[in-house]
Amino acid sequence: MPACPHRPPCPGCPRWFEKGLPPRAREVFDVLAKQTDLGVPKRHSGTALGFRMRARLSVRGRAASPKIGIFQQGSHRIVDIPNCPIHHPAINEVVALVKRGIRETGTAPYAEAPHKGALRGVQIAIERATGKAQLVLVANAANTSSLDSLAEWLQAEAGSRLHSLWWNGNPTRHNVFLGPHWKHLAGVDAIEEDIAGARVFYPPGAFGQSNLTLSEALIHELAKHVPDDAHIAEFYAGTGAIGLGLAQRARALAMNEVGEDSLRGLQRGIAALPQEAAARCSVVAGEAGEAGEAKAMIDDADTVIVDPPRKGLDPALLAALCATPPARLLYVSCGIDSFARDSETLLT
Repeated sequence: MPACPHRPPCPGCPRWFEKGLPPRAREVFDVLAKQTDLGVPKRHSGTALGFRMRARLSVRGRAASPKIGIFQQGSHRIVDIPNCPIHHPAINEVVALVKRGIRETGTAPYAEAPHKGALRGVQIAIERATGKAQLVLVANAANTSSLDSLAEWLQAEAGSRLHSLWWNGNPTRHNVFLGPHWKHLAGVDAIEEDIAGARVFYPPGAFGQSNLTLSEALIHELAKHVPDDAHIAEFYAGTGAIGLGLAQRARALAMNEVGEDSLRGLQRGIAALPQEAAARCSVVAGEAGEAGEAKAMIDDADTVIVDPPRKGLDPALLAALCATPPARLLYVSCGIDSFARDSETLLT
């Protein structure tokens, strides 16, 4: 097992180099296999190092010695992780650059207790095709002035290494990472990825998977279970990483999403499709659990795809799926306990 320079106290990889499924996941899949004819699930593995293409990292410390990393388990003490082995190398390079910029410009890192300091955090996403970084500077302010010097320094020093540079304002005391205020400072407006044959666009406020290699393997596997000429309803569609690749062989594709930034990326992805495929797509904006819209989408579809957040399906959507079960339901999960709960309800 290779050594990680930040463990302990970094809590970021609780199953560092452990092989096989976690015991809880194995238990859930064994129960599901017995209840259905699905059999033992196929397992896909990816590289263990350098795979993370996205990172949200908090900034603390002092301007002369900034720390950029994640919180220790159960605390708000920062773990500085300059050489994280699971980050794409470009993320670590950008972290080093931001640290140098903080020191050079005297930018004050955020201090939580007094709610002071200019820079709360950074969000970094790497575009696979170019290796360039989409960098978001998260400020403890509602206007850009406190980070102007750092932003100018980064533009000058980073040059072509940056895909784009963004300012985000989060002046509140809560722990939500991104705030409601945005300004595009430089570069392209969205990362573009080729996923399952479709162009998928990620504005900086949109959700994106951190392990694109494994998520794309999952998307290809899911596509095998969607027949040609299917009428598809997809809930929690995000920017279209799953649905857009199915659009060219679907009879109709209705995609539901609530996030404004994800919706912008989704509309760009639809516009990039061949004209006849784009014409078969529709977007239903709003919460997945809005009963009327959910029921209408399910009633029209023969194939339903759901990719909910860790909390699982919205109760109203779960109720609608139980009331009118589709011919085919494909459930993508990132939370094993919520998946187990939802599956039990769906199979009752």
